[in-house]
Amino acid sequence: MKQQEAQELGNAHALLEEAHKQKKIGMRQYGALKKHAMAHSPEHIAAMIKHMEHMNFRDAHKAAMQEVGV
Repeated sequence: MKQQEAQELGNAHALLEEAHKQKKIGMRQYGALKKHAMAHSPEHIAAMIKHMEHMNFRDAHKAAMQEVGV
């Protein structure tokens, strides 16, 4: 894994940790998004977290793809 990829993954995981602590996402969503972060940018993950407060994973993913892309 390249250094930049590792840093981006770390940023995504930090976003997930914070969202979980603030109870924006549950434990199951946290685990799913952690795996999902391997294939998507931190911006995509941040958009998904925002949408998952009132959407399911699939719909949040579609909305994030339209909003920020990969």
